[in-house]
Amino acid sequence: KQHYLAAFEKASVVYLSSEAERTIDALEPGRVYVIGGLVDHNREKGLTHRLATDAGVETVRLPIDELVQMDTRK
Repeated sequence: KQHYLAAFEKASVVYLSSEAERTIDALEPGRVYVIGGLVDHNREKGLTHRLATDAGVETVRLPIDELVQMDTRK
């Protein structure tokens, strides 16, 4: 197993996180998209987003709120 920053150049990595401020509207060729921690909301809310931000990795969120009406949390 390798950490994503050991496997890819940081400039090519985009971290997908529901905590990100910016919403992504299109995938870019040549970029590597990392899906954020799916269990962050339970034990350590925002942990993987914070780790990506601290490492200087670009973070964005999917436009789920804009496209899907959900009765539950993100």
